[in-house]
Amino acid sequence: MTRQGKKEMVRLHLEMPKRVNDIILGLQRRADCASRSEVIRRALALFDCVLTYQEKGSAFIVRHDGEERELEIVTKGTPPDD
Repeated sequence: MTRQGKKEMVRLHLEMPKRVNDIILGLQRRADCASRSEVIRRALALFDCVLTYQEKGSAFIVRHDGEERELEIVTKGTPPDD
């Protein structure tokens, strides 16, 4: 934090397909986020957590209706086309 107690901020300009913006807006509503920036901050915090655990050899398990499945999270290679 800076001397006045405010976080140092950096402005980013992001260009992405409309479909991605629509997803972010939907997540904003569903998660009751104040802004698209908050959605992106939360998503990055989650991704950081996932990578940290994955690097330690952890697996992610999804449990639904009594069934468990390992959630495969791709972190390397080329991202899928939008």
